[in-house]
Amino acid sequence: MAQVILGQAVSHPTTRDALRRPAPGPRSVPTPTVPFVSMPAFVRRALVALLPRIVSSSLSSWVPDRATVWADLSRTSSAQADLQLAEMTNFKGMKFAWKPEPWTEHWSGFVLHLPTWTGQHWQIPLVSVAVYFVAIPTLRWLVATRGKWHVRDFAFYWNSSLSLFSWCGVVACVPVLVDSLRQHGFYFT
Repeated sequence: MAQVILGQAVSHPTTRDALRRPAPGPRSVPTPTVPFVSMPAFVRRALVALLPRIVSSSLSSWVPDRATVWADLSRTSSAQADLQLAEMTNFKGMKFAWKPEPWTEHWSGFVLHLPTWTGQHWQIPLVSVAVYFVAIPTLRWLVATRGKWHVRDFAFYWNSSLSLFSWCGVVACVPVLVDSLRQHGFYFT
């Protein structure tokens, strides 16, 4: 609202005018200041070189030593505990749907053997992950140096087998899921 008093326009601020922000001028625009970028190059290189040492010293306070990791990963349960687990036929919680008929005959060898095997061969998953991490850059390097490979047929069979495996999982799991939903509801499924 403008009002003319003795030839001068006077405006009275309204609530809308009070909420409006002024347009930023060339001096009011804040310039981003990044301390790392504004440092000299030799200081930046020194900080980047010290970064692994700083990170490793902060992580070493809570990372267990090699002997502790080895003992924890190679722990196996006792034969008595495995036998109790193998002879289990009923559960305190929700009932197990569609368990095999001869429970002790079918699962006892598997239950007794698996914890011991995984305790003795815990390195296999770690080595598999390490091989996977090495394979990715190696394959990228091979494709970059030798060109692309024709893998259409292999990819078709690989994806088909993965799809078949997934459908087997659907066929195996959906009836159990539907039965569990019917018997126990969504909350306990």
